Amino acid sequence: MRDEMAGIGRRCTAVLIDFVMLKLAMWPLGLAIRELTPSAAALSLLQFVIAVIYSTVFLTERGQTPGKIMVSLRALSSDGGTLNQRQTLVRSVVKWGCIFVPITAMNALLPLPMSVQRIGTEPPIVLPEVSPLLPVLVFLSSCLWFVLIVLTRRHKNGQAPHDRVAGTVVMRLP
Repeated sequence: MRDEMAGIGRRCTAVLIDFVMLKLAMWPLGLAIRELTPSAAALSLLQFVIAVIYSTVFLTERGQTPGKIMVSLRALSSDGGTLNQRQTLVRSVVKWGCIFVPITAMNALLPLPMSVQRIGTEPPIVLPEVSPLLPVLVFLSSCLWFVLIVLTRRHKNGQAPHDRVAGTVVMRLP
């Protein structure tokens, strides 16, 4: 069974593809939201909700997100059946939470200017002071992601923590 399980390289590639697709899809929405709220953390929280919905819908309907389709992976229930809505929602919240919670925390510590400088016609934009906690948070986030990868690699069935919580496995397709 171990040979049929998805490798960490394919899984990371699928997550990266899904993340890039989500960022590209959320870019116009982000521009619109910035007019309503200057908070980068609120925008990141909205992106987390959209990522959970995206992943839940695709996994419930097909067992695959577009990233998984591109790298030939499929999520199944631990018993070999299709995923139910509870499994996909739990899996999506835990998976994207590990990615978006640190990003949201970093955005809360690093307020970005919301206006664009017009070169030559306006004075330069003064960037706000960076919190001394930001490098610590970046380091801790990197450690968290590294630990999650190690936990996935060392599990006998190659299950990531979000797979164990939701009772799912990710398999390679032939």
